[in-house]
Amino acid sequence: MTTQVSKNALRALYWSLGLVVLLQSCLLAFAPAGKRAFGHIGLPDWIRMVLAGSEILAAVLFLIPRAMVVGGYLLLAIFGVAMLIHVLHGQWEVGGLVIYAMAVLVILSERNDRGTNC
Repeated sequence: MTTQVSKNALRALYWSLGLVVLLQSCLLAFAPAGKRAFGHIGLPDWIRMVLAGSEILAAVLFLIPRAMVVGGYLLLAIFGVAMLIHVLHGQWEVGGLVIYAMAVLVILSERNDRGTNC
């Protein structure tokens, strides 16, 4: 791929990932379906709010170019905790979280290689 096409693809991945994670986090925090989905695993509701709130904060930081690295590492930690919670409750469908985490790693590694922001 040409450099410009690669740069545009990376920028599209960056924005789509950040916005999708932000939207999904808001749905988990504020939508009745998020409350129901989280409630059936038996954890207190405050855990849902802490996870969703921290994910919203991390996604917003990730979308701010100067705070992208901090937000990216926070997202990786949150995705790891979310995967652990799912697996410990017998929910093995964590593929989406794995893809999100790998996309964050690609964006962060490309940023480090080029020394630029998306």
